[in-house]
This record gives sequence, C-alpha cells and structure tokens, in this order.
Amino acid sequence: MISFYVMVLCLGFAIACNTGKPPTAVKKCKTFPPNDFSEAIIVNLESVVDGDTLFYNELRFLCVYNSMYTKKGMYDSFGKWDVMINPEYGRISELVWKDVKLFEDDSLRFQVAAGGIESIYDMYASVTVFDQYGNDMLLEGSPYVEKIIDYFALLIFDNDNKKLDFYKQF
Repeated sequence: MISFYVMVLCLGFAIACNTGKPPTAVKKCKTFPPNDFSEAIIVNLESVVDGDTLFYNELRFLCVYNSMYTKKGMYDSFGKWDVMINPEYGRISELVWKDVKLFEDDSLRFQVAAGGIESIYDMYASVTVFDQYGNDMLLEGSPYVEKIIDYFALLIFDNDNKKLDFYKQF
C-alpha cells in the first residue's frame, strides 16, 4: 500500500523521466473517431523515488481523438482537480482528484490521476486510480478493474464537446 502523496510524486517522476518509444500510434491507430477508443489496456509502471522502486498500474484508452478525455470527464463530473503535475519535456500535465466517489452504489473514495499522450508515438487518454487507503485499484485481481474501465469508457463515449469549461480552467 502506498500513500497518495508518494503516488503523486511517482507519477510526476515517471512523466518527467519517460524516454522515447518506437512509433506505435501510426501503426495501431488507423482512425481517431470522436468520443471513442480502439481498446483499453492496463500498463504496469514503475518509478524509483528516494531509492525505493514503486509499482503501479495505468489504464490507457488507445487511439482516442483527444488525449484529454479522461481529464475533461473527471472535471465535468467532479469539478476542478486538486493537484496538477507539470512534467518536463513538453508533455501534457497530469491532473489529480482526491477523495472522489466514483460509484454511487459504493462508499469507497478514490484518488484519480488523469493524463494522456498525443504524439507521433502514442495516442491515448489514461487514469491511475487508488482507493482511500492507497491501494492500486487497477492491480490484477482487484474487484474494481472492470468497474473502472467501464466508468471511464462511459466518460469518453458520453463526452459533451459543447461543454468547454474544462478547457478554460486548464
């Protein structure tokens, strides 16, 4: 179990230290239809902070029309984010919401970091989700994995392109 603040630090460090990748978006994504994606995958990531290696998972929605779908969806649902992580090297900021109730039928609260990439190498919207106790909710075997995938897929499908408040804040 890792604390939320260590997770935020890891995300910022991982974003800042990401190295180049071979071109994949051009090969994987033939089209980028609005309010859709080609597939949802969970990527295992690691980050070293103060000599400790931390492992966590990121949900990525591939071949999106807009890499900010998860950020905008969170903003439209929960308002302005609590923390903005500004990475180096021109990457887009990660936005973090603390203590949010994602599911109406569940009292568990979550910390969500929403991000994404738009480049010639990759094109995806992403989220990392921890519960209120610091547990990685995208860990294999978590009973929340499918619920989280469905929740954020619906945010992408139901995106209202006419709602522009997020872009004014961002």
